[in-house]
Amino acid sequence: MQGKGDSMKIGIIGAGRAGINMAKLFIENEHEVAFYDRSSAQLELAKSCAPKARITSVEELIRSSQWLVLSVPDDKIAQVFSSLKLDAATTGVIHLSGALSASVIGELNPSIRVVGIHPIRAFASVYDDVSLFKDTYFGVEASSELFELWKAELPTIKDRMIKISEDDKAVYHAAAVMASNYIVTVLNRSIGLYQSIGFEEDKATEIAVGLAKTALMNVGSRGVRNAQTGPLFRGDVKTIEKHLKALTGKDKEFYLALARATHESYQEQLTDEVKLAIKKLINEE
Repeated sequence: MQGKGDSMKIGIIGAGRAGINMAKLFIENEHEVAFYDRSSAQLELAKSCAPKARITSVEELIRSSQWLVLSVPDDKIAQVFSSLKLDAATTGVIHLSGALSASVIGELNPSIRVVGIHPIRAFASVYDDVSLFKDTYFGVEASSELFELWKAELPTIKDRMIKISEDDKAVYHAAAVMASNYIVTVLNRSIGLYQSIGFEEDKATEIAVGLAKTALMNVGSRGVRNAQTGPLFRGDVKTIEKHLKALTGKDKEFYLALARATHESYQEQLTDEVKLAIKKLINEE
């Protein structure tokens, strides 16, 4: 096994958004990176975005890499690993899944060294700058030895690597989905409602995103307990009644689901009378 802090040869299978952005991180930390992807277009994109990385065949990638990164969809990880026929004595495997544990590979070959390194951020583009990683945490599932190894191999993010257990992986990933993917879902509903009353999409998007940014900044500066605002928090029963009267169908169902979750978490400041009125209103609809 290589020593801590040594430059390593890392092969990445899958030249998508996660693979390309992780390549930039490995290169920034002075490792040699090579790519394989079945799509020539994706390989051209990888070469453009990470010019220091090599493009090679899967056979050469296996022969020359000390660690292989499986940057493929979660349900393809086991299948791709099984097709590689790796020598466990010379090659380790990294997968980038936030939900799957290392056992998805370890069960297929118990002697292989496996590390799960999951960047806790959404990759919207292959053109993201590597400097964005300075604000990104990484969930790492690995043995204590391999965790320390990778902290040494990735010094630019070592203070943002958090060791997580296999048992906690699903909850860890669900939290990430709520904080990232479902915020987009909420914004989609908000933008749609603005459009339904005549707002142009660009204006509706700007308004909704502006509101979301302010809310997120408040959470960051004041904490979730002190960042909440709005009619449920204030106890504006009449306003909530108007919302529910105006909304229909799926939009009303969505509003009610969020209202119930909000009321459950933020009601200490309300009088018992107002708490009961809101509870009846959002649960009897």
